[in-house]
Amino acid sequence: MTLSDLSVRRPVLAAVASLLIVVLGIAALLKLPIRELPDADSAIVSVTTTYTGASPQIMDTDVAEVIEGAASGIAGVKTITSESRRGRSRTTIEFNTTRNIDEATNDVRDAVGRVRGDLPEEADEPAIV
Repeated sequence: MTLSDLSVRRPVLAAVASLLIVVLGIAALLKLPIRELPDADSAIVSVTTTYTGASPQIMDTDVAEVIEGAASGIAGVKTITSESRRGRSRTTIEFNTTRNIDEATNDVRDAVGRVRGDLPEEADEPAIV
């Protein structure tokens, strides 16, 4: 006797068996842990510097490159990007996901403090966010 013969002769048994499989499947599905997105916040630190009246080229060479050079020596740096425009430079430093954001910010603050003397005197104090 095959499964199809049993289902034709005893339709109630076939329906109960199908419902039992569905109920067990739903129960197993509800017990599975759900991890849609892992809790991984990347540490991103931004350094903004203003230098009133300076061209984007000056901001790039005299400010952004100096800060990039200082930040490149910090442990755990993933990427460094800079954006320079008239009178303003913004350097964004992204760290590995294993890096603590507070430690990363302190390391960037220390690195920028070490190269503060290499920045133009007319430039304002860099803001670290």
